[in-house]
Amino acid sequence: MKKCLLLLVVAGMVIGCNRKTAQKETSDTGLQKSELFMELPDYCPTPDGMAIARNGDLILACPNFADVINNPACLVRITKEGKLTKWLDVPVLPETGWASPMGIAFNDEDDLIICDNQGWSGAEVAQNKGRVLRLRFDSNDRLIETIVVASGMEHPNGVRIRDGKIYVTQSSLSSIEDPSGLLVSGVYCFDMNDRDIQVTNTLADPQLITTVITKNKEVQYGLDGIVFDKSGNLFVGNFGDGTIHKITLDAPGKVRTNEIWA
Repeated sequence: MKKCLLLLVVAGMVIGCNRKTAQKETSDTGLQKSELFMELPDYCPTPDGMAIARNGDLILACPNFADVINNPACLVRITKEGKLTKWLDVPVLPETGWASPMGIAFNDEDDLIICDNQGWSGAEVAQNKGRVLRLRFDSNDRLIETIVVASGMEHPNGVRIRDGKIYVTQSSLSSIEDPSGLLVSGVYCFDMNDRDIQVTNTLADPQLITTVITKNKEVQYGLDGIVFDKSGNLFVGNFGDGTIHKITLDAPGKVRTNEIWA
């Protein structure tokens, strides 16, 4: 099986080379050179989301869409020294028999929030079966509880946490028909302690705080990556259009503005 390679560039320098080397390569060529960070094992054929644990380990979500039957979706740990170990298999959805962890993020209690994007598989049985999971662990990082925050989602993808809220991008909301006929996607917001929220993927969902339209007819895929800046502004990437939206929120968390930033 062809192994997957992981490349990381962090804070303006390449992981795996020292700052002096990185700076020299940048100044000589005008371009930043990336280097191989790690070759992933065969049980990680499809990596996706990443998050940093409290102890500094890099946690990598592997939905393994390339071979989900033989290689169940899992989470792996990568230490600062570059040692990789399998952490756990992600709890599967009984109806499909698999999990599809994409975006991941830790909350203040060291619980791990996971976007289980069942719909990415394209399987009919997985349509509108996406979940937002909250995994809780004991002091030895052993899984002790799996909480389903939300289910029934069409395409949950990226996740970030701020002020006790879970913000999730839905890359496709095909039930919402725009007059243009183009794809609608959006951002959902859940309370950290929500359980068993049933999502309809329509404008009737009170957790849907904003939407965008992907104008690129050749690539009808919507909001994906998501991050907050230090001021609390929310930035989301529209995959199909190659744009980044800046979303501002008021004190209660309602959207004030949603505009293309880059």
